[in-house]
Amino acid sequence: MRPLKFASLMLFIAALYCGCRSEDSINNSVPAAVDTSQFRFPFDIGNYWNYESISTVSDIRPDSIAHYFSDYPIQGSGIMKIVKDTLMNGVTTRQFIDTYSQDSSTYTSRIYYIDSDTALIQFAYSMQTSASIFPRSGKRPFIKHGDRTFSSINELIASCRISGASQRGDTLIYENPAPVAFRYPIVTNYQWIYRNFAQSVLTKKYLNFENVSVGNITLSSIKTEFKWSSIDNMESYQYFTKHGKIRNFLFMNDATVTNEFGHILGTIDIKEITNVTSYYVVEIMP
Repeated sequence: MRPLKFASLMLFIAALYCGCRSEDSINNSVPAAVDTSQFRFPFDIGNYWNYESISTVSDIRPDSIAHYFSDYPIQGSGIMKIVKDTLMNGVTTRQFIDTYSQDSSTYTSRIYYIDSDTALIQFAYSMQTSASIFPRSGKRPFIKHGDRTFSSINELIASCRISGASQRGDTLIYENPAPVAFRYPIVTNYQWIYRNFAQSVLTKKYLNFENVSVGNITLSSIKTEFKWSSIDNMESYQYFTKHGKIRNFLFMNDATVTNEFGHILGTIDIKEITNVTSYYVVEIMP
């Protein structure tokens, strides 16, 4: 495997993935978004979302480290399905299966959710990515993010959504405490703690309603911010609608690149975009 190739994850929290278009801006020529704050995440068994993703690296400084990122942009596609109910430690959860394909390789991840009157809660997960099934190499560069260092961009992106990003793909991780992926009702400017780490707090916040297009359909979505309390150079947003999660956007400015000894080699900008391309939602489709 060539350095820094990865299967880019799009979870719901960690892990609900969405598919992608190559552009990274919302089409603002459509009518103003309608506040659809009464919607809930579509939780029916049988729902699915097809998606595409693209990851890019730009503004590489100095030029001498550019060869580490010659494989970019990296593209992939996948499908997220709601499959069945599963009893886990005496709790009934609903299983989501994400199947992602890139470079002739396929990666399967499972996420388990509980849906209550007030929240969609991530109960457990098992993730499979190139970071977890291929050995690390000391010859590849590392990415420094806050007080942590990652062996690949894939591992860094996964860490922004889940804990235990370096766990093997066949390891089932029970969340403790279980993070709230989606909170009801949806109220603009409402913020909650998503994960509380030793050195940083990851929060989610409902910002505003925006229109997002899937094919020729325009959907009103709540733009939801992921934010680390200790990190200022990263933007991360998810877009939820009554049709499900439709879009994911992450941008990191001047990410620090190091070698295996922690010596700084330079900086890069990282962008990952995932958009749904088609979907089926039981309670909405004819």
